[in-house]
Amino acid sequence: MVKNLSNRKKTEFLNHLNSKPSIEDNDNNLAKFCKFNFSFLDLSQEHSGKIDDSQLISLLIEKLLSYSSQPLDYWREQRVGSGKQSVLEIYKTFPSKSGFKEPKGIPHEALWARFRMDGKKRLVGFVLPKEFDSKKHSSGYGFDINTFYVVFLDPLHKFYITNK
Repeated sequence: MVKNLSNRKKTEFLNHLNSKPSIEDNDNNLAKFCKFNFSFLDLSQEHSGKIDDSQLISLLIEKLLSYSSQPLDYWREQRVGSGKQSVLEIYKTFPSKSGFKEPKGIPHEALWARFRMDGKKRLVGFVLPKEFDSKKHSSGYGFDINTFYVVFLDPLHKFYITNK
């Protein structure tokens, strides 16, 4: 009598594994999606939005869902309004005319930036310079230049005050 040497559970597991996408697949976009980090969020300042503002938070969630579908560079190219400004503006330094104070603990290499959410509402934070792309920190983790570090919710456009 010939013994059946196949392992049904092993075969099912391998078939299941083969049916799932891999992060290394050429058509997998996981690496290009921008990320948002809230570890620097400062809601204590006078002009900062509040978590209990359900309309602001609802808009924030809606925008984060949209923004995270593309890389940060994509949003730098997307024009809004009269076409002079983009959805994501990189200011590089903290503005001299601001309703906010620069929080301590923000790295000096940070490039200050903002996402335009709606009307006057802005999502303010920073990104890392291109030279940090794939650079490793002493902790062993790599820096990610496709992450937006959120610092302020700016519902009244007080981060970068213009003369308008």
